[in-house]
Amino acid sequence: MTTQSYYKDRLGFDPNDPREMSSLDPTLHGYEENLSKFKDERDAIQKKTFTKWVNKHLRKRKELCG
Repeated sequence: MTTQSYYKDRLGFDPNDPREMSSLDPTLHGYEENLSKFKDERDAIQKKTFTKWVNKHLRKRKELCG
């Protein structure tokens, strides 16, 4: 997936396309709603990554101590 298609899918527009940016109206395109979805997705990924990291270190600790 290219960066442009990623933004198009996630945000609803291509930020590199001047035609779309010049006519962009947040109320019409749902920019803020899509940006919120993007943030929620990023937060979920960070939470999942951190959880895996913690569990990995807890398993190491458990193997060493017991």
